[in-house]
Amino acid sequence: MEAFRKPRHSDAVYLHFLDRELTEAAGRLPYELDLIQATRLLTFFTQSELYCGLSAIWENHRLSSRTHEEFEVLLSCHELQTVSRDATLAEFRTSRSDAYQHDAERYANYYTADGDKLSWLVPTWPKSGGSTAPLLETLRAWTESIPMENLGGKFQPALHALREPTREALFRRENQAITYNYFRGFLGDLGGNPHVEYTIRRQISKGFTVDNQRHGGGDIATGIRELVYFDQLSTDFPQHDVQVLLTFATVCNISSLFAPVEIDAEHWLSYVRSRRSLEVELLADTVRWLLTAMYDRELDRTPSASEDEATFHGQHQVRRRIVSQIREAARVIGRPGPPDPHMAPQDVARLTEQHLMLLADQLSESDPALGANLEKSRGALGMPHADVLLITVNEIETKELRAALERTGHQGRNQYGPINTYWLYGPIGGATVAHVRCSMGSGGQGGSMLTVQDAILDLRPSAVIGVGVAFGIDEKRQPIGEVLLSEKLTSYEPQRVGTGPAGILTITRRGPSAECSPRLLGRFRDAHLDDLAFRVKSGELLSGEKLIDNPDFKRSLLDLFPEAIGGEMEGAGVNSASGRAGVEWIIVKAICDYAAEKAVDKIPRQELAARNASLVVVRALEAGGLIQH
Repeated sequence: MEAFRKPRHSDAVYLHFLDRELTEAAGRLPYELDLIQATRLLTFFTQSELYCGLSAIWENHRLSSRTHEEFEVLLSCHELQTVSRDATLAEFRTSRSDAYQHDAERYANYYTADGDKLSWLVPTWPKSGGSTAPLLETLRAWTESIPMENLGGKFQPALHALREPTREALFRRENQAITYNYFRGFLGDLGGNPHVEYTIRRQISKGFTVDNQRHGGGDIATGIRELVYFDQLSTDFPQHDVQVLLTFATVCNISSLFAPVEIDAEHWLSYVRSRRSLEVELLADTVRWLLTAMYDRELDRTPSASEDEATFHGQHQVRRRIVSQIREAARVIGRPGPPDPHMAPQDVARLTEQHLMLLADQLSESDPALGANLEKSRGALGMPHADVLLITVNEIETKELRAALERTGHQGRNQYGPINTYWLYGPIGGATVAHVRCSMGSGGQGGSMLTVQDAILDLRPSAVIGVGVAFGIDEKRQPIGEVLLSEKLTSYEPQRVGTGPAGILTITRRGPSAECSPRLLGRFRDAHLDDLAFRVKSGELLSGEKLIDNPDFKRSLLDLFPEAIGGEMEGAGVNSASGRAGVEWIIVKAICDYAAEKAVDKIPRQELAARNASLVVVRALEAGGLIQH
């Protein structure tokens, strides 16, 4: 049974159904309507990142302006990534105009003014190296697998005859793009055989799909009937199965949202913009929870003696049983009324999620084993992805940060992780934001290191920002409230303490220094901070476990680290946990004292410093550019 278990959950979906060779091979596919419906289902019911080859949209003549409008919406909202080895649109068009000369009539967008209508379609996700080299390798392996002898069968003679001309075509290729028309010139009479054409187009598309899945670590949509051959490439079935997702939409009475003839792109735009809202994230988590439990239950079922196990646990049969269970449960609990046309997308998502929870209860009642699967994984339900994780320490820092976040118009939603407690906000500037509080310092069970480590596992953020108060170095040049950005962070705790000449104590620095994320530092520097009523400065921050309230100790630190602009206590833990997980980080803290006389005006100074640091963080969030990348 283990052989049928899926290996992982995918965080991305490659839109293989945009591929021209594939859709021309499908022939009867009611292409545009199915394409738009499938993409909308993936957008609303999953949080997976959508991506495709830039050339896929450029080359597909079956995409009308209506479909282009739909994909322009996704691209403008940063919910679609377009993959290309070319850095700019100009470079892309130049390289394609050379490669497609042999097929210029069929790929007219590269040569005529029609391509100018696609100026909105630009590369957003760079790919090291093109797809041609891996595609050639795949096709060569395929040609070698064609039997050398005619083994009989309906299509076997034509398939056998393909071996030599396709090998020759691959051997003679210079810089031509790999299209079916390139092979046609080598096929002679075989070029007009529909089965031959379908076979070659399918192999080309399979090679492109596998290469792009490898590039983005992505899954593909399954359940598109005319493209069933490609379902075998799925890595995360049934999470992106359009038939199952459409069944959820139908039993929740929102299927009209995904029909392009009923909801146009302008109306759909509001749903795309709300995709990273907490309500839509929770809906996507609920769908994943349900499908994971249902799929695991299907894999635990035992086929009868007359049934083949591989067929019984194959995608087609599993899909059929899952859809049947969903429909039966919906028949018992009934369907909700259709949503008001003017209802906000977040409210539609919230009501849909509530109905799916009722559906889960009914499924559990009708199948106790499935109920046990659902209950076992219920603790992970609702743990969303966060683009940005903010971390504070004391009550004042926490209060000021939450106040600043709520002034953006977003009320925080409480979320319990296995250990940490989070407050979720957003989207702010397109980013979903999570806030967590740790204990003082980097070490200990509640310190920043373990808190951030757990948060990264729970929320999978792409950026961690430490927010709060710090000590300054020079009270004559650095006013209370000046915000410090950690261009570099140095841990001062690791030291070698030795004895020098005449028994004099010697201290040698041993602590690591780390540069913060250049992306995050750049986002803060470009967030128009110069119009704030206080200064913002970047430089080297010190981090250690000591709460310093002694000018002599501070001077000894400055002797070791003369370039430092300030210091704090949690940054080393943020750096360690984030760096280990490959997550970007930065520390944003404001001066509340100078590592001496901390009790003097302690509360008002900390309030001012925490408020300023929070304002800077919110300003950077609102400026954008901090969504998952």
